[in-house]
Amino acid sequence: MSAPTFILSKRWWLYLGIRCPGAVPPAHGYLLGEGDRVGIILYVRCEKGYALHGPTVMACMPKGEDAAHWSPDVTRECQEVDVDEAEEETEREEGDHEVSDSESEESPSPFLDHSMIKGGSDPPFLAPGSQYWETQRKQRENLQEEDGLLENREGQLDTVPAACRLTPLAGPCRAAFRRYFFDPVSMECHSFIYGGCHGNDNNFRTMEDCDRRCLNRH
Repeated sequence: MSAPTFILSKRWWLYLGIRCPGAVPPAHGYLLGEGDRVGIILYVRCEKGYALHGPTVMACMPKGEDAAHWSPDVTRECQEVDVDEAEEETEREEGDHEVSDSESEESPSPFLDHSMIKGGSDPPFLAPGSQYWETQRKQRENLQEEDGLLENREGQLDTVPAACRLTPLAGPCRAAFRRYFFDPVSMECHSFIYGGCHGNDNNFRTMEDCDRRCLNRH
């Protein structure tokens, strides 16, 4: 199943017109996907011979009522590695996500990936005649199911400790320690580069510590 290009939201219309600042990939890296609207998801990749240290996902999330930012807002680095190791990492990442052009004319309305619509492949405004209304009906059914999934996800997030919901901080110091943080967008732990001072509690020495603290995995 292909990865969603949009994050669904029950109140997506509140964020129409709000944009994230231009997304910048790390040195020796690039982005898969396009767009800067709230709800857009981009995937971070590294050039051949480099491996990513940091989260692979950038999600455009609302910040207050009239602004947006890329989450998680942490340092990502493409570090040089053995070529064979880098190729294995690239193959694994590209197998995880199939990304489409999220700003193309054939994209549906924000926060609804048309690949999620049951029995439908075309966005509604391209469907002729009665097919339009059938596609609209299936969209509504699909959104209702997605709302249920969101409620379950919100329930899961309620069980996550408050420290694990903090935005990870690299801090002002110039050291480079590999640490791990919990990302409430993906509900997973990711590595990031910690400067060595003035961080917060969403900062773990190992992936296992992060999983154990934030997801109660033993």
